[in-house]
Parts: sequence; C-alpha cells; structure tokens
Amino acid sequence: MEQAVKIIAVNGSGGLRDYQILVNFGSEMTFLDRTAPVLDRPMNWRKVSPAMDGNNPQALEYAPRPSRSSRVKRLIIAWMCILIVGGLAWRHGPYGWWYLQVLYWQNQCLNYSFPPGQQIIPGSSVFIPRPWDQLYSILYTPTVPTDGTLFLHERRSPSGNIRLVVLDTRLFFDGTDDSIQPVARIFRAGSVLRIVDELPTPVISANALAKTDKLFAGQIDLANPSHFTIGAVLNGQETIIDGWLEDDDRVLLEPRLTAATRPTTQSVH
Repeated sequence: MEQAVKIIAVNGSGGLRDYQILVNFGSEMTFLDRTAPVLDRPMNWRKVSPAMDGNNPQALEYAPRPSRSSRVKRLIIAWMCILIVGGLAWRHGPYGWWYLQVLYWQNQCLNYSFPPGQQIIPGSSVFIPRPWDQLYSILYTPTVPTDGTLFLHERRSPSGNIRLVVLDTRLFFDGTDDSIQPVARIFRAGSVLRIVDELPTPVISANALAKTDKLFAGQIDLANPSHFTIGAVLNGQETIIDGWLEDDDRVLLEPRLTAATRPTTQSVH
C-alpha cells in the first residue's frame, strides 16, 4: 500500500553525489539517503533512521513573500527619496560647497598663529594671513582692504562669547604725518546649523596705534582668553599694546604702561 510522501528538507553533502532527504511517511518522519550513480551504476536509496544522523535538520520555515503592492510601495518611496535628494543637491549644491569653504577657512582663522617676530608696519609688502585672505574673498571681495593684518585668532570675552577677532590696519595722512588706524572685524563663528555672522565692532582707544614707528604681529595670551598683545616701537622705545575682546564685541586697545591688567575706565577716541 502506497503512502503519501511529504518532503520536509534536503541536506546535500559531497557535491552532487550524496543527498539526504527528510520525508514524512504518514505519521513517521525519517531520512532517505541517496547516493548518485557513478558511470553506469544504478541509483541507490536507503532508509536512514533519524537517530543515525548527527545533522538532523529541522523543518524549514520561510517568511511570507511580500505582496506585489508592498513591493510597489517600497519602490515608489525609494524613487521619491532619490528625487528629493537629487533636487536639493541640484538647487543647493553650489551654496553648500560655498559654505563648506567658509567653515573651513573660518576654522583656519580661529587657530592661526603668526610667524614669530613678524613685522607688519612698516613692511616690505602688505602681510595678510592666507586663511583671512581666503575667508574675506569668499565672503566679500577678492581683496582685503588692509595695509597689514595685526591679529587673527579666536578670543573669548569675559562672559564666554567666542569670537573670531581680526585686527587690520589702514595708513592715512593726518595733515602732518602718516598715522595708523586699526580696523577690527569680529565674527560670531558659524557652524553647520548657523551662518557666519560679522558683528559691528568699534575699536576703543583707536589712536593707540596712531604714532607707532613699528608694529609686530599680535599674539594670544594663554592665561587670559579675552586678551592679546601687539609688539610695537613708539618714539624709539619698545612697548606692548594690549588688546581685549569685550562682552559687547568691541575691541579695547591700550598701550601698556605697567602690567597687562584690564583698564577700569574706557575712553572712546
């Protein structure tokens, strides 16, 4: 009497020669072991008890195949994402590249250090640090309006405002002699989520540089994050000009008379 045979799993070994087929004869589950024929030898089948096999495979369970409508929905969503990303890249790609350059050169400016002993005024040529030159040309015009950059670095005000501080110089004739006018530029640092922002920055005691004979590149004060110094020669005497970033984003410049302490009074000239 023939019985219905249900194939549960196939376990192959030895390439194409040997197979084990887990079958169900009615209520009995067992293996059939088949050895493939070699040349003209017949195919041999034999019944193998499950206890005789060390690799007893379990019945395989498969997840239901996704319906056609589900596959279509996923395909539509994927194409919509591609179109949206592509449209944004086409529309904002040039701006994104522009702003990445702004952030790169801004960070270079925030961490810039002048060459030791760099003389700015008078100089054989106008000295402009490359990061500042690049940042200015991206934000504004190709040429920085300066007769020499005195200071370029990050400073932190007493209340904790982090700013990019740039101090440029302009030479002008005051009717009797050449004078030096400091021009401060203060930037609120930008990020991926916030645009770089230049702030209005009047310089307090702007005539601190007016009659100096020589000016050297400014240096940061490691002990005071709001303070920086500029080497100078005034009336043939070497001196220091102290600079501070104030909480209102103004720059205070004062010739050093004694110690580099913040003045208690500030007069605007």
